[in-house]
Amino acid sequence: MPLTISYSSFSMRKVLENRSLSDEERMDALENQLKEARFLAEEADRKYDEVARKLAMVEADLERAEERAESGESKIVELEEELRVVGNNLKSLEVSEEKANQREETYKEQIKTLANKLKAAAHREDNFEEQIKELSHRMREPPPPPMLTRVLPLQAEARAEFAERSVQKLQKEVDRLEGWGRCPPSFLPWSSPSRPCMPALKAPCPHPVTPRHQFSHQQTVSDELVNEKEKYKNIADEMDQAFSELSGF
Repeated sequence: MPLTISYSSFSMRKVLENRSLSDEERMDALENQLKEARFLAEEADRKYDEVARKLAMVEADLERAEERAESGESKIVELEEELRVVGNNLKSLEVSEEKANQREETYKEQIKTLANKLKAAAHREDNFEEQIKELSHRMREPPPPPMLTRVLPLQAEARAEFAERSVQKLQKEVDRLEGWGRCPPSFLPWSSPSRPCMPALKAPCPHPVTPRHQFSHQQTVSDELVNEKEKYKNIADEMDQAFSELSGF
């Protein structure tokens, strides 16, 4: 009987020892699982923090991108406005260039007309000089014979009238050239085909000084007109002298 009790208690102790060993092994496994779970939790927390930090950075970048997009849109609006203004300026410049080309063509035509008038004036000047030479040659001729004393006063009177008419014609030509030399292109007869302007031949020009930046390329023609005026004045003086000498007969 005592052996049976001891044997049963020994077997129970063995069972308890085996159970305790299995419990310890399960505890060790559970502790390992707990450690692994804690490690995974810590890793998850770390990844969460990293993802949260990256998300905050992305949100900040998104805000900056939105701000840049708004500023870009405002700049686009400004650039579109500037482009519209530049387009309008370009159109106005094209119109101004076209008008300038038209004025240039008009000025070229005026210069050609003035050149032709100068050539005609030079031709008339040559004719007047030939007339003066002829009158001077006639004045240097020897006195007529006695039988022509009655005819000579009539010839002298005719010559005097011809010289007077020539002087008046030259004086009108000088006055006309003076009017062209003083008057700007807007007062010249050929400046407006639809409404010819002739006040420069009768009254002083209201604008005696032509702006350099508008009519600079006609300065040469004006200088030639002034020179032509001086030549006609000299011719007029010579004609006056010839008229005085003829009046002495």
